[in-house]
Amino acid sequence: IEGNLRFGESDIHNVLKTCQNLQYLRLFNCDSGNLTVLQLEHPQLNVLNIANCRFESIKLNCLPKLAQLMVEGWLSFQDPLTFGYVPSLEAVRLAGVGLKRHKLVKLSKILGKISVRDLRLNFKSEKVSWW
Repeated sequence: IEGNLRFGESDIHNVLKTCQNLQYLRLFNCDSGNLTVLQLEHPQLNVLNIANCRFESIKLNCLPKLAQLMVEGWLSFQDPLTFGYVPSLEAVRLAGVGLKRHKLVKLSKILGKISVRDLRLNFKSEKVSWW
């Protein structure tokens, strides 16, 4: 799903529910309005790439086959990413820009509940800490 799209509150949920065999999802320049939370659940999704999207936060509730996650170009920081049930997750790539108005992102809080083999971070900001 690409290119300057604004989804209604349940649109992404409906796409995931309808496309039961979906294995790769890329969201680029998408949002669902101000201060929305992107909540994801899918039984088959293997790769998730979210780039330059405007979501207040992303909650990976239940993605049992998710192996690769890429979140690039965060434009909003509250609690930007929450991991639920992601037992197959092997690779995580996080990149973003922290602006003065953004809250400090604590990577230990975000990544503390998961174990991955490949972690790549690219933050152009002083608004990120490990502790």
